[in-house]
Amino acid sequence: AAGARCDFGVDARELSRRYPSEEWDRVVFNLPQAPPEPRRRNQIQRQRALLRDFCAAAASVLSRDGQIWVTLLAGQGGTRLDPNQRAIGDSWQVQLAAAQA
Repeated sequence: AAGARCDFGVDARELSRRYPSEEWDRVVFNLPQAPPEPRRRNQIQRQRALLRDFCAAAASVLSRDGQIWVTLLAGQGGTRLDPNQRAIGDSWQVQLAAAQA
């Protein structure tokens, strides 16, 4: 699309620092993954924190009517619209992450 840009190697939690004077209509995060910590349980908490921090960072660079798009695997989002339903504790709880941002 005209005016679209795709950047790689960006810490999605630090958008306002990397792009301090920019404002976007849409911020897309495809298949986010927090780096795993070997031999630790509850890795899902790291994914939830990444989503929450990303949503807060994205909100800081969005235009007034801007949108945040996050692609996840089926069932990861934890919404009623997920094609694969999981227990809420087994999902990334994307709506909660966005609300907490």
